Amino acid sequence: MRNANDGARFLLELALLAAVAYAGGTVGSAVWLQVVVAIAAPCLVAAVWGTWLAPKATRRLADPARFVLESVLFVAGGLALLAAGQPALGVALALLGIVNAVLVRALGTASGDRT
Repeated sequence: MRNANDGARFLLELALLAAVAYAGGTVGSAVWLQVVVAIAAPCLVAAVWGTWLAPKATRRLADPARFVLESVLFVAGGLALLAAGQPALGVALALLGIVNAVLVRALGTASGDRT
């Protein structure tokens, strides 16, 4: 079960990056702005994740702050998809991300408190 949840976790992290990139590509009507936001948004999410949430992050937050930040990122990704006209995908990403974050802590998987 732990391995399956870790695999799901990885796929959800990739989906989060794809979601903010996709949503960034729908911002405004200027193509240059869409390209910039589609590149910058996932880079920002990856930087936040790598700095404060990743299992090997040097500045990793402790729970419950880590759980809150994870949830905020998944909800933000869901809202970005909602704004980009993909409400079902947005709700699915937000809910699955939060459920997975809860399971990470319940199962003690590699993304949880173990180092």
